Amino acid sequence: MVALNGSNYHLWKAKMKDLFVKKLHLLVFVAQKLDSMSIEEWGFEHQHVCRFIQQYVEDNVYNHIANETNARTLWEKIESLYTSKSGNNKLYLLNCLMNLRYKENSSISDHLNRFQGLLDQLSRMGINFDYEVLGLWLPNTLSESWGRYFGFSITNSAPNGIVSFQMAKSVVLMKRWEGRHMVLHLNLICLLQKLGGEVRKRNRKVVERKPRASPSQDTRI
Repeated sequence: MVALNGSNYHLWKAKMKDLFVKKLHLLVFVAQKLDSMSIEEWGFEHQHVCRFIQQYVEDNVYNHIANETNARTLWEKIESLYTSKSGNNKLYLLNCLMNLRYKENSSISDHLNRFQGLLDQLSRMGINFDYEVLGLWLPNTLSESWGRYFGFSITNSAPNGIVSFQMAKSVVLMKRWEGRHMVLHLNLICLLQKLGGEVRKRNRKVVERKPRASPSQDTRI
């Protein structure tokens, strides 16, 4: 089960509903207490579901719902945090998207899902991006070594120089299996280029310090 972190709300919501069905907790989302339950049983069930939900959210979300004891109120508060079209929510999601970076040794597929999840949430709020912009944006969310390789692969294979978002995703997914070897290869190239630059710089300094030969007596005027 994924933990709610603010950028994956719709994926988290769908998975949580599946868990509620399996655990038979959906009854707490009705507006009124069931006649078959006492007030104490109803309150205990709400507290139980609140604790259940809170264990599947990250700390930045938990702080907003830590004191809730009514499951229906807690669920609606989470929903208002991530579906409201307020300026604060738009700014928060946009910041998440701009600061999203691939974590080394993690799943590329998970990274793509987070990227797409943020785009979906922003789209529901009326904020959309040109697909060519997204195609160029995606490689820049990867690590430096991966980004150099994927950016090079994408831009060189783009028809008419136009990089679509779908094309960028396809290249990233297609190359993820060979990515580790490619990263090592790119790091080696960068190291050799750095060493080569240092050698050239050192040789240049040696040449500059080397005294010029004085003209021979035969050539003096």
